[in-house]
Amino acid sequence: VVGRQLFMLKTAVDRQLLTGLYDNFALMDQAHIVTTVSVETTIQVQDTIPVVFDLPINQDTQVVLTQDTPIEDVSILLNGFWLPTDIILPAGTPLGINLDLSVRQTELLARKLSGKKPEPRKKPRRSADVADLEKRLRASLGTKVALKHGKKGGSLTVYYYSDEELDALLERLL
Repeated sequence: VVGRQLFMLKTAVDRQLLTGLYDNFALMDQAHIVTTVSVETTIQVQDTIPVVFDLPINQDTQVVLTQDTPIEDVSILLNGFWLPTDIILPAGTPLGINLDLSVRQTELLARKLSGKKPEPRKKPRRSADVADLEKRLRASLGTKVALKHGKKGGSLTVYYYSDEELDALLERLL
């Protein structure tokens, strides 16, 4: 029964505290740092660099309720008897909380509580060199090709649509 009371109290605090944290971290993810770096030579960059920002949060803190917070269906011990009741934690009630989450865990938890869906991640753009090479291979072989290029190698897929087309491709390649 006490466990249920604590769970309901935690849920009430999670909705208010973590949703605010999620909104602030979402704004941090959208922030940009703009600066100018002078260089004397041109540096060609033809790739994307994924960056993951994951800040651990391990903090004892105190949260003060900003509004009355109802907790329904609570059992209290009164004169040796457990009695079901509803209670209200008044605005201004301090609550000791230990946060032991990462930013990503906090975002996920807040997203679940708020019902917000995550924004879809953008697929990295293919470099112009890879797209050009794929186009040249397609023209040379006369069929669809797919080139996937990575840091340590990649793969080349050559498509064919009949046994005759496969035979012709093998004759050209071998």
